[in-house]
Amino acid sequence: MKTKVFLIILIHLLLIASSLSANPSKEEVRGAIIYGKLVENNQRFQGVRLIQLGLEQKVLVQAQIISDTFALELTQNLAAGVYKLLFLGGRDLQEEVLFIFDRKSTDLIIEIDFTGEEKNIQFFNSTENEKWYAYRKSEKKKIFKHEVLYNFIANYPDKDSKLTKVAIEEIEKVRSDIEKHQNSFVKNNKGTMAALIIENQPYFFYDPIAKRSESRKKEFENYWTNIKTNEPRLINTHVYPEHIIRYVRYYLDQAETLAPLELEIKLKTTIDQIMGLFSENEKTQAFAFEFLMNGFREIGQERVLQYLEESYAHIAEQCLDNINKTEFEERMRGYAKLKRGMPAPEIHFSFEQKLSEIKGDTTVLVFWSTECPHCMHMIPKVDEWAKKQQNITIIGISLDTNYEQYMETIQNLPNLKHHADGLGWDGPAVKEYFISATPSLIVLDKDKNIIDKFDGFEKMLSYLKQ
Repeated sequence: MKTKVFLIILIHLLLIASSLSANPSKEEVRGAIIYGKLVENNQRFQGVRLIQLGLEQKVLVQAQIISDTFALELTQNLAAGVYKLLFLGGRDLQEEVLFIFDRKSTDLIIEIDFTGEEKNIQFFNSTENEKWYAYRKSEKKKIFKHEVLYNFIANYPDKDSKLTKVAIEEIEKVRSDIEKHQNSFVKNNKGTMAALIIENQPYFFYDPIAKRSESRKKEFENYWTNIKTNEPRLINTHVYPEHIIRYVRYYLDQAETLAPLELEIKLKTTIDQIMGLFSENEKTQAFAFEFLMNGFREIGQERVLQYLEESYAHIAEQCLDNINKTEFEERMRGYAKLKRGMPAPEIHFSFEQKLSEIKGDTTVLVFWSTECPHCMHMIPKVDEWAKKQQNITIIGISLDTNYEQYMETIQNLPNLKHHADGLGWDGPAVKEYFISATPSLIVLDKDKNIIDKFDGFEKMLSYLKQ
């Protein structure tokens, strides 16, 4: 161990000397530096990135790994929190290491061993990280034992057998041990970031006798009971993002069994629950709003995103930067212009007719593109559906700029009216209808007033069938 420590410190001093010789004044103004070494002659990794967690995973700085060593200089005034070291190798090889950083942190010296079945990480001048990793390693063993017992009990056919009863007694001991282990760490390390993280990552114990779906339902009914949602120190960590994603995913996983509009209603209710839970602190509520906003935009739940942004528009003022605020305000203008009952903006179609001249009880505008995989999966279904409609006119508004590809595709879509101006996202109709993603479907009544906007064909059908 002494040899290893000496080697790391030697690398540390050499890197400092190199840094100072390259820039004599740098020592006075630089932020903390992470000095690292990979155990043995490890040629699998060529580079490492420092990634900020929290609202988004953002690369802050990166460096090459030379002779199994690396140095990453952190920016000055870096916020306290949990950060990720992402190691990159050939053929998409990746490994990650989390570490705690606080504003008082000095340079960090770390040794990482990726050669075994389980990565081994040592911190040489961070007691908090050492304790955190020791806890996680011990906890992992306890949870593994719990999972083995759980799977045995859940899958063993005779639930009343002596063997099952012994296993149930043992799993209760393991559960008690896990809880005591967590409580002891939190108590003995009170006030540290490590204790705060562990305290807010409770382990939910499923009932091995009950159906897993019932246990999962019970878990989510009481999901936030032991989680502090008013703690700003957790914003720059993985804790809040993981909890919000897991909670929302519980409902997204039901997508196959729920009608699209039912799922939409559940997701809107979930938004209100999360925003309510995080409302005790302005900073955590602002975080929850922006995290949900980014998430629903990414997964394409446009109607849910609209509900979030309209319902909690007042929060945008305190959490969005100038660029995001401008984009947000543009979306809000679009929401207002396309509200139910508002007159649909006029479109001069390429088939020499205006929108106001289209006859029929209902008109559906389908914004799509051959470059959009979801659109190409959807558009044949729309065409087949259009074939059966008598009083509904369906108009495909293409964002394509590749004329030949577009013309080849629409030959197989004879039941739609087709409009294309070759301007892509700069087309007048795209801008007038504030289209930010494809596919987008807008339903109009006989007077060409907005009925509703949808981000999926099935959602629209579900609405029309009501």
